[in-house]
Amino acid sequence: MLLLSLPMSVLAQATDHKETLNIHVTTPGTLGDLVLAQTENFSDVKYFTLSGRLNDDDFYTLSNRMTSIVTLDIGNLDNETMPEKSFYEHDALTSIVLPKKMLVISKDMFFRCDNLSNITFPPNLRKIDRSAFNDCIALTSLVLPETVDTLEDYSLQGCKNVTSIKLPARMKHWGDEVFYGWEKLTSITIPEGITEIRHYTFYSCNALTSIVVPSWVTVIGDHAFHYCRNLKNVSLPEGLIDIEGEAFS
Repeated sequence: MLLLSLPMSVLAQATDHKETLNIHVTTPGTLGDLVLAQTENFSDVKYFTLSGRLNDDDFYTLSNRMTSIVTLDIGNLDNETMPEKSFYEHDALTSIVLPKKMLVISKDMFFRCDNLSNITFPPNLRKIDRSAFNDCIALTSLVLPETVDTLEDYSLQGCKNVTSIKLPARMKHWGDEVFYGWEKLTSITIPEGITEIRHYTFYSCNALTSIVVPSWVTVIGDHAFHYCRNLKNVSLPEGLIDIEGEAFS
């Protein structure tokens, strides 16, 4: 019988499955190596704190290999942007702290993250891009930073369990279908910079019972309040120019 004696370091590496990691990336492109130096598989990591600066290879590792992360703190990343679909359909993710330097949440970034319920937004965030939080059904409330001025088309579509949202006073644009399917939204205050309630904005917001359309709104787009089955009281401004087809049907 042949007996092999393996070094303890090899044995430790073979059996070490760390769920919690705290990594600082000094050299971009090394995230994968840094993770595997501490745990055997990318999928072992559930609770992750990450700082430093990432490149495309690092983002690929984070997005496509580390899909079991439950809580993620990337508040101290040096990156101002992250790729589209960074956490696309990451079902395990429940909580995230976004980079403090981030200015834009990119397209499809959290698309169908079904269990995402807690988000710490960057303090100077400017824009939430198209479909960024589409169908994030575990969210129940949102408070956006006062710096946000743009919500692109479908950016918050389908977040059906959100009951309230605080929108920044400085907001100047929201796109089509932003609050589409928010079935539990009970009230909303329209910021002064929003002059048009766009197509399908509040489609199927069944918990809305009343809405005050402020004086600065001049157009209500088609199907804007379509299928809001419990909407009973609507206050419209005198300066309203156009109500498009089936806006309240």
